[in-house]
Amino acid sequence: MALVNVACGRHVTVYHNFHDEVDHYRVHWWKCNGPCCKFPPFYGIVKRAQNRPPGPSDPWFTQHAKTCGGTFEKIREPEPRPADKKKRKVDVTTRAITDFFQKQPAQATPPPTTATKDKSEK
Repeated sequence: MALVNVACGRHVTVYHNFHDEVDHYRVHWWKCNGPCCKFPPFYGIVKRAQNRPPGPSDPWFTQHAKTCGGTFEKIREPEPRPADKKKRKVDVTTRAITDFFQKQPAQATPPPTTATKDKSEK
């Protein structure tokens, strides 16, 4: 990779982190209505990829309940997907394999060629 970077004058690497990709999928946001919403680094906001509110199954939740005492309210979620149109099913069992090939018109047989030479022509 160093050779490519020197030749092109760029700084391309093969390593990267996935923080931006993970943040892209965190579409369910929950915000605490207690006093912790005023303090950094999270300001009482929990972002999740699943539609699951913060609760006792989270390792930090008991500490949060003791110190803050607030409850979490959902503040953001993705838009619902549009209803899928009914997909038309194709019955593949009724079609023959020859239906997928173009039919070519019958050609007239070409006249016979004289591929053999007479012995007298040598």
